[in-house]
Amino acid sequence: MTGISTKHYGHLTGVVVFSTIVLAFSIWFPAGYSVVQINIPQNLILSWIRQTQCARLGGRIENISSAEHGAEGSGFANRSNLWCTIIPEDEVSGQLRENSHLNAVWALIGAAVTLGGTFGVWTANMLIDRLGFRRMFFITNLFLTIGVALSSLVVAIGSYEIFIIGTVGRFLLGFGTGFGSAISFTYIAEITPANFRGALGVAPIISFSIGMLLAAVFSLPQILGTDDYWSYLTLILIAPCVCFFASYAFLLESPRWVFKKSHDVQKTTQILQRLRNVFNVQADLQMIEEENRVAKEKGTKVSIIGLFRNGFLRYNVLICCTAVIAQRLTAYPGVYTYSSNIFRQCGLSKDVAAYGTIGLLGLQAASAVIGSLLMDKAGRKPLMLIGLFGCAMSLIAMVTFAALTSYRICVGCEYGNLAALFVFIMVYVCGPASVPFILPAEMFGLLTRQSATTLIMMLCQGVTAVVSAVFPVMQVYLSQWTFVIFAGVTLILAVILSLTLMETKGKTFLEIQASLEKRYFSGHRKRYNNTAVPITIPSIADLKALPRSISNMSTNSGMKRLY
Repeated sequence: MTGISTKHYGHLTGVVVFSTIVLAFSIWFPAGYSVVQINIPQNLILSWIRQTQCARLGGRIENISSAEHGAEGSGFANRSNLWCTIIPEDEVSGQLRENSHLNAVWALIGAAVTLGGTFGVWTANMLIDRLGFRRMFFITNLFLTIGVALSSLVVAIGSYEIFIIGTVGRFLLGFGTGFGSAISFTYIAEITPANFRGALGVAPIISFSIGMLLAAVFSLPQILGTDDYWSYLTLILIAPCVCFFASYAFLLESPRWVFKKSHDVQKTTQILQRLRNVFNVQADLQMIEEENRVAKEKGTKVSIIGLFRNGFLRYNVLICCTAVIAQRLTAYPGVYTYSSNIFRQCGLSKDVAAYGTIGLLGLQAASAVIGSLLMDKAGRKPLMLIGLFGCAMSLIAMVTFAALTSYRICVGCEYGNLAALFVFIMVYVCGPASVPFILPAEMFGLLTRQSATTLIMMLCQGVTAVVSAVFPVMQVYLSQWTFVIFAGVTLILAVILSLTLMETKGKTFLEIQASLEKRYFSGHRKRYNNTAVPITIPSIADLKALPRSISNMSTNSGMKRLY
């Protein structure tokens, strides 16, 4: 490895940037868009489901007052009233507590994306070696296109059951984005020069943030956030699908995957020449050949379970898992839920608060761009740690200002709460939002990279599901004090990462592996050498058994080396 030049690694070409943007837009934009797409127009969707079910019962929407409900003696217990009563807008979400059928439908709609994403991530790991990146991305957008087509039939058919499947499949959307996101970071890392790998690795997070922002903008009542047009929100996602299929012919396969599958030097060279836009790609080719040679010496592809059977791999997996758990436990989704209350505390009306949310999402997108610019300059570790410590301090500040406001100790403290919210979004998106997804693609070799990435994506989905389920319950009992718990856990995990996380910026994959192995095995030997060996005096019985023990050792051919 010492004789391999890296002089071509500093070039960033249009082909690499083009491929990164296409993938980020076609996969991560829909993922971010779907997060906000049904949240802001929730009341409109719930009202439509109720109207649809009311029509099936042969009824019609009527304005029945609360007094009339009480006179009937059953309130929402009457089946017709459950579906056919006009409810004030500020009480629409409250009907979920009374109408278990509606609550189940809404829960299924919300959970479909996460469930589909989990299956998509797992399936991608099984198929990537066989199909390659280009075909996998094609399948991803095929699922997304089918989802968009189904969702366009929702209102026309008048079936909210179709809506469960059809809002970009809900499940199909989750499956498609999970399927593509599981391999997108690996693909970007494999085609990008080492000194730009971090910057382009943030592109998916930028696209994710822009997707959230545009979903909020299109959900405004002045655009598509109305009874007549909310169903067209999903059709916006046809744009990323069209963009991908129009660009598919120009999307190159990963040269590392091509060489690993075929060992075709000529084809690999041609791909590298297009990616690097130079004729001499010998340095890159030698690097890929060396990676494959090292991979061959280590054996076959390692499964997700296999990552935990090797001490070195297990150590790296735990570091990556700690990073993604720390990211999720910053309570980022909860902070967004709480943001509407903060805007209202500042005296903003509901409509103006919606613009405040859009401003917050705009800040998030801008912060993602800043994080991209800093990733290969400041490094992964500083951005991750500064982000986590900043998130923890921001959460504590939010709780402090909220408490001062609620107890009327401080006048104007709600604006301090608002400032803490904006600081939280900035520090979170600049580092913790993207670093945990970049690390698996860099810290693992050719045989373990995809399994590690899949594991991290699945863990992210799992922790998100747990936090989403636990956070509302905690907020009922602890209110704003819930964030103190998340801040404490974030601080603990930040300290652990400060001691274990290694900087990877600007290094090739083999250089990163060499550094990781050196650190792990040197630490392993140091612990072994520092282990005190007890001195014991042998007994008479031990001395009598010694000749027999030596004889058994000499005839034992099954001794194994201990690691």
